[in-house]
Amino acid sequence: MVSKKFVAIVAVSNILMLTCLGFVVYSQMIQIASLQSNISSLTITNKEANSKMSSLNEIIQDQTSQIRKWKEESEKISNDHNVLSEEHEKSKSNARSEQSRIIVEKSKLESQLDHSLASNKLLTEKISNLEIKLSESSEELTKLKIDYEKATNEFKASEGEWRLKQVKWEMLRKSLTVTSYPPLGNVNAERSNKKNTPVEKIIKKGKAVI
Repeated sequence: MVSKKFVAIVAVSNILMLTCLGFVVYSQMIQIASLQSNISSLTITNKEANSKMSSLNEIIQDQTSQIRKWKEESEKISNDHNVLSEEHEKSKSNARSEQSRIIVEKSKLESQLDHSLASNKLLTEKISNLEIKLSESSEELTKLKIDYEKATNEFKASEGEWRLKQVKWEMLRKSLTVTSYPPLGNVNAERSNKKNTPVEKIIKKGKAVI
C-alpha cells in the first residue's frame, strides 16, 4: 500500500522534472532561433554556409533526439504516476472496505455484549430469588427442627408419665389381688365358696382405670 505522502512526493518531483525539461527545450529553441538568425545575417561563402548548416542540422538532430528521449522519459514518469495513482485509489478502496467490515464487526460485538448484559442481569435476579427462597427454606427448616424437638420433648414427657401410670397400675393391681387367709379349719371351704369382688372382676376383664 502506497502512502499518500509518497504519492504526493512523486507527483511533485514529476512536475518539477517536466518543468525543467520545458525550460531546457525552450532554451534550446531560443538557441536554434539565434543560430538561424545569425546564419541569415552572415555573408559567408557557400562552403562555410553549408558547413555551418550541416553542423546546425547535426545539433538540431541531436537536440531533437534528446528531446525525444526526454519525452519518452516524461511519458514513462507519467505512466508510473498513473500506476501509483491507481494503486493509491485501490488502497483507499481497500481501506474503506476494511473500515466497513470493522464497523459491522463492532456492531455485532455490541449486540452480543448487550445480550450478555441482559442475560447476566436475568441470572442475577434468578440468583437473588433463589437466595431469598433458600433463606425462607432455612427459616422453615429451623422452625420444623424446633417443632420436632418440642414434639420429642413432649413425647418423652408423656412417655415418663405413662410409665409412672403403669407403675401405679401395677401397684394397684398387686394391692387388689392380695387376700386374707381364713381360719385353718375352714380354709378350703372359704376358698371354694369365695367369690370375686367387683374390683377383681373389673381387673380380670382388663377394664380397671387408674
